[in-house]
Amino acid sequence: MSTTAAGYGRVARGLHWLMAVLLVVQWFSGEYDDWMGVRNHISLGVTLMALVLIRLAWRVTHPAPPPPATAPGYERAASRVVHVLWYVLLIAMPLSGILWRQFRAKATSWFGVFDLPIWLTPDPGLASFMKEAHEVLATAMLVLLALHVLAALKHQFIDRDGVMRSMVTGQG
Repeated sequence: MSTTAAGYGRVARGLHWLMAVLLVVQWFSGEYDDWMGVRNHISLGVTLMALVLIRLAWRVTHPAPPPPATAPGYERAASRVVHVLWYVLLIAMPLSGILWRQFRAKATSWFGVFDLPIWLTPDPGLASFMKEAHEVLATAMLVLLALHVLAALKHQFIDRDGVMRSMVTGQG
């Protein structure tokens, strides 16, 4: 279950792929909220925030396997930066959405099961800022996703170094 030098463990892989699927659904629910419902977008955001906190705790206690020995230094550095950016964005995105709702005095509900309490005073200016921040962060996340996918494809088809295999099967 834990990460090994050969690859990622089941929990790390499961969290990675679950969050990948939920992020795609989350993006569609934000772009097409009239079709999927804004409640689903909000609830998925709260779910993803909880999952990223679990994933971050798992990552701290179960470090990622080392990059391939053949990876140049700039790729190792880029990989570290991209992974840190993922965690920053995956926390900042739902937080900005929650704050956007807070500053509009709107409840943040998790699939109608419970509501996060409104603890901030309504502020249209801050609400507008958080909306803009949420949209900028979404764009940044799409750019990071493109880089992440391109790097995975490079590892798979150009480097052929087993990085992709380690995220799919756990074996490097």
